Amino acid sequence: MKFKHLLSAIILFITGSIQAQFTDNMESYTVGQPIHEGHWTDWCGGTCSVISTDLYSHSTTKSGLIPNDSNTDSALDLGNKIFGIWSLSFWMYIPTNKEAFWSLIGCVPMCAEDWHQFIFFNYNLNSPGKGTVENTSLGTIPFLFPHDQWFNVSFCVDITSGIENAQWQLHIAGNNVIPEGTPYISESGEIPTSLGGINFFSISSNNEYYVDDFTYINAQEGCLLNTSQFNRSKITLSPNPSENELTLTSLTLMNGFTIYDAIGKQVMSRSISSNQFAIDISSLTNGIYFITTITENTFQTLKFIKKSAN
Repeated sequence: MKFKHLLSAIILFITGSIQAQFTDNMESYTVGQPIHEGHWTDWCGGTCSVISTDLYSHSTTKSGLIPNDSNTDSALDLGNKIFGIWSLSFWMYIPTNKEAFWSLIGCVPMCAEDWHQFIFFNYNLNSPGKGTVENTSLGTIPFLFPHDQWFNVSFCVDITSGIENAQWQLHIAGNNVIPEGTPYISESGEIPTSLGGINFFSISSNNEYYVDDFTYINAQEGCLLNTSQFNRSKITLSPNPSENELTLTSLTLMNGFTIYDAIGKQVMSRSISSNQFAIDISSLTNGIYFITTITENTFQTLKFIKKSAN
């Protein structure tokens, strides 16, 4: 395994080191035409790329469209990184009654079976405003997002100790989805070849979403994604593990919470108006759960364990 990744690292360093950090506000492309240049590529030699559009935009007049053709299979090239600290921020727009999907991939041009984390939004139209990150080292992680408005996606991958020891964090729509320091491996422990890129894929005939305002940087000062925002609304959860009751405590007023099981199924939801709230979890079966709390500033997701009484 170590030899495989060392060999891949050498190859990817040679082929991918010319890929620099970048910004892209999507304004330089021609409306209605595929985007297949610079840091944009696809699986099909230019025939299944993201499409330039002026229907929606986060800033100025244009964005990139991943339509409902079940064919678009585009990639944003992040340079096959095997060292350093790399941070990407961009904006998404998903209309009501539409779904979206993208994944992180281990190399660009894309390698067969080198997909890792999968991000679903309103999958099969069964969960409006809800999504999941799947195949992470933490398992399946739920999150919330808004339809019909632009929201930010930011992630950072720290590869300073090598790709086998890489860590990452992910924020979506103000939701701290993957916490800082999470191992950058799959649920089964597979190690990616590198930080290759993002695969923007049209998952179905219900797929429709827009992307804009990309910023990709070498984050030499470390992975700090909107930390000031999250510190203002920091929420703690105790005791964890717990047998019967959890207590939520927040620096700001909480408006509600939702609990999901390990596969992303909602098992409890409630509106509240408090800085501290006790939750009766005695009816839950033993196992791992995720609680998403809502404040006036943001969403935050925490993991907890329901255990049996001794």
